Amino acid sequence: FLIKLKQFKMEKVQLTKNLWLHEFLEGTAMPSESIAMTYEDLEPEKLARIGVIAERIQNIRNATKKKFGKRFNGFRVCAGVRVKRWELLRERSGKSQHTEYWTADIQPICEDEDYMEIFNWIYDNFEPTWKGGFAKSEPDLEAKPKKKGFIHADCRMNNARWKY
Repeated sequence: FLIKLKQFKMEKVQLTKNLWLHEFLEGTAMPSESIAMTYEDLEPEKLARIGVIAERIQNIRNATKKKFGKRFNGFRVCAGVRVKRWELLRERSGKSQHTEYWTADIQPICEDEDYMEIFNWIYDNFEPTWKGGFAKSEPDLEAKPKKKGFIHADCRMNNARWKY
């Protein structure tokens, strides 16, 4: 199993039609030290959990693509997995759903002029019925540098809602 884990860095492992394992393990906002710890921490149960959140994010992607067509080009996974050891090094509690491998923080990939409409549509349409945690960090495209914000979605057993 450990040999196969090392291969993940070199191979593209597809989880859904449009989402790949490395997106959840590496995230665009994750430093290399955190990513290295993530690969060291993987085991089969954790990989299965990533598959669950990937399927749910794929469902959001499908609905968003249906609504916005060519204006929407998928998601950027900012943060998926964050291992407990990394969280503790950052002086966090280590109790985040990111450490449970159930989570993704996502941003729509689209032109700036469409960003707020698509971002808000995703949040407004999925927040009311999402089973688990669902939150947002508000974008501010006027800020310098731009703040794209993100939508947090997780698969915890109870429903939780908040804003960053």
